[in-house]
Amino acid sequence: MIDLFNHMIYLADMKLILILIISLSYFGTTNAELQHPGTGSFIETGALQTRAVYGYKVNTFYGVPKFDYGDFSIEGFRSNYNLISSDFIKIGPLLSYNFIPYDQGDIDHLSGMKRNGFFEVGLLTSISLPFGQLFLQQSKALHDLPGYNYKASFGTGIPLYKTAKSNIWLNVMLEYAFISSNTSNYLFGVNESEITKTRPQFTSTRSKLFTSIWGLWTPLAGNWWINATYKIDKFNKEIISSPIVRRRVDSTLMIGLMYSFGNLNK
Repeated sequence: MIDLFNHMIYLADMKLILILIISLSYFGTTNAELQHPGTGSFIETGALQTRAVYGYKVNTFYGVPKFDYGDFSIEGFRSNYNLISSDFIKIGPLLSYNFIPYDQGDIDHLSGMKRNGFFEVGLLTSISLPFGQLFLQQSKALHDLPGYNYKASFGTGIPLYKTAKSNIWLNVMLEYAFISSNTSNYLFGVNESEITKTRPQFTSTRSKLFTSIWGLWTPLAGNWWINATYKIDKFNKEIISSPIVRRRVDSTLMIGLMYSFGNLNK
């Protein structure tokens, strides 16, 4: 019964992607023509709240830069360069940094455990569609016992309401990822040296992750925007078997103020 329930959830996720793509195919105007601020460079800062799969909750501040110049781009802690570049497809290497997944001081059952942040190197392919962008990524995670990970993402912006100078945008990103056993074990495993009476040794197998990001971007005066973003990471049910995991869903709510620089290539 549980397996059937999880299968139904998976089919619902896939159906959501299909319905979204079909519905967005009716939009004949591109984001660039409607002056979507995400097609250029911007910087955003604000506050966020995260509820992690490990069971703790964090309230903190964040800052996200995005700069595009020619075939080089930086977004957050990821950079990439397009070796192949056209209006339809872009392909090139990427480098990103992943912060530590948890700290031993976050919650009692993580006491005595430590993981370091790590880099990822790989290849990013982005395909421009009339109603959004499709991203395909394969990368090598450079932590202890490196792992290979694969992601497929679809992102788009939907103009909800026309204002005097711009639009209120609903931004959507849907992503499906396959996480290798080495990376999954780095995130959710318990090594022999970390065993306690209440925390047995655990070795994680490869994981699957479905991510959905929903953002509402509302223009203010000039190039200023106020953004509200909700991010949901849903892992496969097997991670619950880990003694350091308390839930299979990681959620983040972000409220930020953004300044758009526009297209720096002009």
